[in-house]
Amino acid sequence: MPGLRRSVVLLGALVTATAPPAALASRIQSEPRTFEVASIRENLGPGSAVFKESPGSVVVQSATVTRLVAWAFQVPERDVVGGPDWVRTRRFDVNARVEGEIVRSDLRTMMKGLLVERFGVRVEPTRMERPVYHLVLGRGDRRPGPALKVSTSPCSWDYPAPGFEALQPQKTLNLRLDERCGIAFATMGGQAFGRRITLVFATRSTMRKFAEDLSRQLDRPVIDRTDLAGEFDFVVDTNKVVSETGGAAVDADVRFFVALEEQLGLRLTPSRGLAEVLAIREVRLPTED
Repeated sequence: MPGLRRSVVLLGALVTATAPPAALASRIQSEPRTFEVASIRENLGPGSAVFKESPGSVVVQSATVTRLVAWAFQVPERDVVGGPDWVRTRRFDVNARVEGEIVRSDLRTMMKGLLVERFGVRVEPTRMERPVYHLVLGRGDRRPGPALKVSTSPCSWDYPAPGFEALQPQKTLNLRLDERCGIAFATMGGQAFGRRITLVFATRSTMRKFAEDLSRQLDRPVIDRTDLAGEFDFVVDTNKVVSETGGAAVDADVRFFVALEEQLGLRLTPSRGLAEVLAIREVRLPTED
């Protein structure tokens, strides 16, 4: 398609004096890659957003512009701000393809290019004050919980990793382990923030990384305030909350918060603070094809 081989995202000067948040800025400065064929049509019917990926293609049904931006930049949709009202209400179908097999990260990079070319999207990272969780040490003596261990694990193990078998009973849930050393979440429920974390498995994770990944799972950003340096191995199992409380029922919506404090000695406290967001500075309705 003519014109699709342009730069990925147009960036102007930041309106704040603060430098762009490093995590979001790195996602904007991606190498330009584009789809060879892309079709976009407005979806006027009912339904929620569905993304279907395969090697060399992505098919999207009923997604708003904010949802497309969130998918392309791998941020929660709540962290995409600005733009006219229609970017959150009007929905679009996208069918985009490229020859050959490519990895998921390339699909997201090419979606950034498509957003620029067809929607005229220009985004920039900034910070704004909003509701957040502070990840803090939950015990008065500031000691970590029994399941939080200083990491001695190598990053060269083959699947299944030591301890990874703990996740196998949860294999039908929404389970992701994208790196050999990283964090996997098992979740139950629907899309975005309607789901509940049931299990977390981490190998060589810093507290900052844990907070960043939790931000994608919970209803607000998480900021690390533990002051714990180094890398850690840990498992958070919400199923153990009931057994360790003598069978007393714990509400499903708060079970993860209870498990986090009992097992890792960490607490999520509601607060307000500066959090990274992607601001839509320019956007236009696409021309359908």
